[in-house]
Amino acid sequence: MKLFSWLRSSAKRLWRWWLGKLRNIELADKASPVRSEAEEAVARVVYRTNIAPDCVSATVLQGGYTIIIEHNKSKEAFIHRSYDQAADKAIEWLTKREGRHVLSGTVSHMNRAQRRAFDKKRKKQQRRR
Repeated sequence: MKLFSWLRSSAKRLWRWWLGKLRNIELADKASPVRSEAEEAVARVVYRTNIAPDCVSATVLQGGYTIIIEHNKSKEAFIHRSYDQAADKAIEWLTKREGRHVLSGTVSHMNRAQRRAFDKKRKKQQRRR
């Protein structure tokens, strides 16, 4: 029984590693639809929430599509089958935790003028909806 569970966990680890490598190659290709999907998901998270744009990134972790939110206390990773699902979960988490827990002041590398310009852009985007 232990041998079977060890083989199964090893096979699952190998599968995730291999799948992660393939998805990283897709993400690195600038013309791939996966990269454009990732960019759209990151933009959606940034424009719908109040997080700094340089604190949100898209990557591949454990073979799954991932949106990473970086804030003062830690990093949060949302791993799902697509970037859209990961973005939905990130937006849901950020709207529940917005304010007192999610502060990105020390992590963000944007100066005051850049933040103001981006906030104007964000408000304009939110008014369109």
